[in-house]
Amino acid sequence: MQEKIEGQKQRPPSRIRYELTHPVVSFRTSLDAYNELMTYLNKHALSIGDFFRISLKKQKINYEQARNEAFNNGYNNGRTKGYNEGHNKGYDEGYIKGMKEGSKKGHQEGYNEAKQKYCIWFYCAICNEPILITTFSEMHVFVNDFLRREGWGHSMCHQRYR
Repeated sequence: MQEKIEGQKQRPPSRIRYELTHPVVSFRTSLDAYNELMTYLNKHALSIGDFFRISLKKQKINYEQARNEAFNNGYNNGRTKGYNEGHNKGYDEGYIKGMKEGSKKGHQEGYNEAKQKYCIWFYCAICNEPILITTFSEMHVFVNDFLRREGWGHSMCHQRYR
């Protein structure tokens, strides 16, 4: 079965199959690029088709390699960067929060321990609740003057000056 196009001679079926399985690729280029291409082809004894197939294969290999490298670099760098940023941020936030809470708790515990060990207090004669005597308060000055007037002192001082 031959196909005939107006103004052309008939083409045999094998030619039709060949043209269907081997389409024409053409493009325009500058005269300088054309001359450079022809010089290269002559030097290496290549046809334009051979040059195209070799270039395509190299380009495909380079593309695949570059794509894989870019993917792996992006994936690994992104994962590492994300991990480091997340770790650092979490550590910093946890450290600061822990430091504030620990400092506050430690301060409170130290205050309570010192208060229990060193605080001077007496019971209110009316409600029977403790009254704390804070340093240099009006009550502190009064108690200090009262104890001095009544002769309170160190036991060693009393023994030495009797």
